[in-house]
Amino acid sequence: SLDVIVFTHLKTGELIEMNEGFTKVFGYDRDEVIGKLTTEIQIWADPADRDKFVQKLQLSGTVRDFEAMGKRKDGSHFYGLISANIITINGDQFIYTAVRNISDRKEAEQAIQRFKFVSDFAPLAIFWLNEKAGFDYVNERACNSLGYSREELMSLNLFDVDPIYPEESWIKRWKKSLHEEINTELIETIHQRKDGSSFPVEVVVQNYRFNNTNLHV
Repeated sequence: SLDVIVFTHLKTGELIEMNEGFTKVFGYDRDEVIGKLTTEIQIWADPADRDKFVQKLQLSGTVRDFEAMGKRKDGSHFYGLISANIITINGDQFIYTAVRNISDRKEAEQAIQRFKFVSDFAPLAIFWLNEKAGFDYVNERACNSLGYSREELMSLNLFDVDPIYPEESWIKRWKKSLHEEINTELIETIHQRKDGSSFPVEVVVQNYRFNNTNLHV
């Protein structure tokens, strides 16, 4: 999708020019908005965000990666990542602004946070493993069952807690998951606690694809 490029008057907020990305993201035809104020068409979901944005811009003349909610013509909102510069033409100041719609990214981040919140209170130990068999996430149950703090456990890998699972099997499974869907696998193995004691476990392994990233849970 196209980034929004828009050219506005600094003091008044009058829309001077915009690209096709503006019409696609905000849903306005160009003729509807040229010459109007940003406050008139309410493209900021929260006017206070515009005030903060303008204040930052006036202080330094540039803003990078300012997050705010945009408001479309139909009233729906989207997450925007905004960067801008003040430019001076014939003694008058204008804002050259680029806006990237990051709604998909923000929604994915929120989904992960919700999942982590629920997982933290799950009655079973949950581990997210990356390509190197390191842990990208572990829940409270996993930490408690092995006697580690979360920080300690996150610094380890699969083979630290499962000393009998062959590293060759992990490499083979990971490579296979890059090219084809792998069914859920049930593995009976041993987990080793921080104090060196061990206990038998039944592990259910599932591969997921998330944002073009492989994840084993």
